[in-house]
Amino acid sequence: MRHGTVVLGCFGRSGPAWTSVLPNIAVILGSNMSEYHPDMRDMRFVLFEQLKVQSLVESDAFKEHDAQMYEMILTEAERFAKEELAPIRLSTDEEGVTYEDGEVKVPKAFHEAYRKMVDNGWLASKAAEKWGGMNLPMSLSSAITELQMGGCCSFLFTPGLTIAAAALLEACASEELQNRFLPRMYDGTWAGTMCLTEPQAGSAVGDITTSAVRNDDGSYAIKGNKIFISSGDQDITENIIHLVLAKVPGAPSGIKGVSLFIVPKFLDDGNGGMGEFNDVRCTGVEEKMGIHASSTCSMSFGDDDKCIGWIVGGEGEGIQHMFHMMNTARIEVGMQGVALGAAAYWLALSYAKERVQGTKAEEFKNADAKRVAIIEHPNVRRMLLDCKAVTEAGRAMAYKAALCEDMVHVAQTDAEREKAQAMLDILTPVVKAHLSESGFHATDVAMQVHGGYGYIKEYGVEQHMRDVRIAPVYEGTNSIQALDLIGRKVARKGGKDFMILMNEIDVLLNEHGDHPAIAAEVKTLKDAKNTLMATTMSFAGYQMQGQMGYVVQNCRQYLEMFGDVVCAWLLLEQAVIGHERATALVAEDGTRTPHNNAEVGFYDGKVKTAQFYARQYLPRVHMNAARVKSNDNTPMEIAF
Repeated sequence: MRHGTVVLGCFGRSGPAWTSVLPNIAVILGSNMSEYHPDMRDMRFVLFEQLKVQSLVESDAFKEHDAQMYEMILTEAERFAKEELAPIRLSTDEEGVTYEDGEVKVPKAFHEAYRKMVDNGWLASKAAEKWGGMNLPMSLSSAITELQMGGCCSFLFTPGLTIAAAALLEACASEELQNRFLPRMYDGTWAGTMCLTEPQAGSAVGDITTSAVRNDDGSYAIKGNKIFISSGDQDITENIIHLVLAKVPGAPSGIKGVSLFIVPKFLDDGNGGMGEFNDVRCTGVEEKMGIHASSTCSMSFGDDDKCIGWIVGGEGEGIQHMFHMMNTARIEVGMQGVALGAAAYWLALSYAKERVQGTKAEEFKNADAKRVAIIEHPNVRRMLLDCKAVTEAGRAMAYKAALCEDMVHVAQTDAEREKAQAMLDILTPVVKAHLSESGFHATDVAMQVHGGYGYIKEYGVEQHMRDVRIAPVYEGTNSIQALDLIGRKVARKGGKDFMILMNEIDVLLNEHGDHPAIAAEVKTLKDAKNTLMATTMSFAGYQMQGQMGYVVQNCRQYLEMFGDVVCAWLLLEQAVIGHERATALVAEDGTRTPHNNAEVGFYDGKVKTAQFYARQYLPRVHMNAARVKSNDNTPMEIAF
């Protein structure tokens, strides 16, 4: 896709990727475990029926777009994920990453997939047209990210970080630096990374020791070490543009002294090409639990005192600029939870429909009773609905946050812009933490649906569990997100931003308190929301009393409460739409039911899913509130 043109690929469908398969897998499932079946119906529902993303084309920012183009892009994104990425998921996980003599090699299939991703325009799809992009809205881009994550999570690190790094430079770097680096990043020739973490500092970014000493020509001499750098080195692109946090001599302690630098692996030659080696080395590759095909590197800068970097913005502005990239990454980590949870749910649903085992519960004493597919078993149905509920809630929350970012750019008034920014800021840590946790939960439940087969590699679900487990850890652990939520986002502006979100929830509560299908669930949400607000005030009291240790102990429970309330709100919003449209479809033809008409079944499923979430998850809000208010300080009192 370049300059508003959609490139529709014509790549052939890959055949089965498995080579070592248990004899009964094909019998049980009749399908290839590398296949990927994203829920396009629900994606379209959230985008076009709930959030009405197509209305963005009425704004000046997206006036070159139209709803038909969005549909076409979504269809092509599905094709690319299913035909180009999903077939390489299992094989690249097996092949993994190699590190030898300082050289990093990623699976061979990634090279071809990367080329096709670039040729089809996905790498620059969010970029401005001046850089060869389509300027797609974040809300639509989030759906594309979900598809690509679900197709092959490990692959997405190199292009994903390149997109994020380029977007940071587009927003924060000087015009001169943009012109030097962005063309080759957006055309796929050069990749990008984010280099924050150091061995001695971990998540305490303000404690980094990587140094940057100003040279006479305005560049900086960079020296230091970084760890856990995703795609820190790879053999797909000819150059890698690292965004490195470092401190200049005499800088203030803590994060106020951190600056951000562009540090390429190879210098540019001034004519858009590569120059000499820039003293940037990968010193090792981590062996990980999951995302095996992604190169997670330890990096060394300036071993020979010949590493040069260029500052982005001014000295001491590093965290400010890096958050531009980190906040986008945090939403995409939440989307990783949604994507892999959804992929695992589909595997579990397919398995449950085909796997014949046992009898109906009512016939359990009858040895001669007909054996049924396990989807007939009540406990399996509960597990499947659990997966469906948390996945669909997560998708709605992630897309909603992305739409808030779009609204910041298209808002017509300062008040609208302030509201959108407040919603985005509040939701970002919740999206990252809550959805990464619920994504892991969905893969866990999906594995349980499979029983023993779920623990076997060829069935596919165990890879999704391994690949999603990192999500609660990186881009700021989930406890850090919880502290950001309660310590900064909720407290900011005297709680004004928090109340903007609560008032949005009140719209649903006030309009649908007597809804014919979900009145009871709306009341349940109202009670949970009031409990969340009361708990928020309790936290404010602890903070005012100087009991920050207690706040830190309980911040995760608070974020879980917050996430449950937001998820229930968005699902009940969907239920209102679903009930109205299911009712209209049945009114057109009285023979239609959820069991014989797919559209009626889909919309009625929205009501049932929201009811399930409200009944099963909102009670957890009150439980967590009780935990917070317990004044239990035993973690600090016990002698370990």
